[in-house]
Amino acid sequence: MDAGYRDTGSDPIYTNITNGDLGNGFSIAAIPKAGDIIVRGGSVRVPLNFISNITGVYSTFVEFWTDRGNEN
Repeated sequence: MDAGYRDTGSDPIYTNITNGDLGNGFSIAAIPKAGDIIVRGGSVRVPLNFISNITGVYSTFVEFWTDRGNEN
């Protein structure tokens, strides 16, 4: 698995996902790659899949970070 981990102490552990596997039955089929550029005013559609044959409570959290600031 291509991923990096960051230990944040008592906070959640962050995982840099590059293969689309989000764990617990969740996956992303078309994840943006590091270095991809989204032009100002552009957007990216990221379909999220969930597959499980076991009844239960599931959750995942996905956050995209940028090095270009908080531009709208």
